[in-house]
Amino acid sequence: MDKYSLQEFVPKRIEFIDKMMVSRFHAISVDKSDKKIARVMEDPFIPSYDTICGVYCIYRKSVLDVLNGSIASFSSYEFETACSSDKLIIDENVEDVLDFATVVIIASEDKKYMSHYFIVEILKNSTVY
Repeated sequence: MDKYSLQEFVPKRIEFIDKMMVSRFHAISVDKSDKKIARVMEDPFIPSYDTICGVYCIYRKSVLDVLNGSIASFSSYEFETACSSDKLIIDENVEDVLDFATVVIIASEDKKYMSHYFIVEILKNSTVY
């Protein structure tokens, strides 16, 4: 049985989540009122609009492969190889990847700690939950 430290179960601050999404998952932060993600924001299951603290678009194939289990971990050689061949985009071109990206919405009741999250996998003009 795996042993976990108490630190792993401490609530995570919004700043920690933001840094993890951008640094580890190479996600692009998207403003929650951006018209490019309007379709996602209309989903009835997302957290309350006023509690949303961050919206992120994960588009890199290597990262998506780790998240779906196709690649074992971020520290694997397979990830490093796949990551080096990923095409990078800039924030202004996020619309180009919204046909296949994963959108993560982070919410907080107190604006300090994450209290809710919502993940939407978008595939070719249809949304998969």
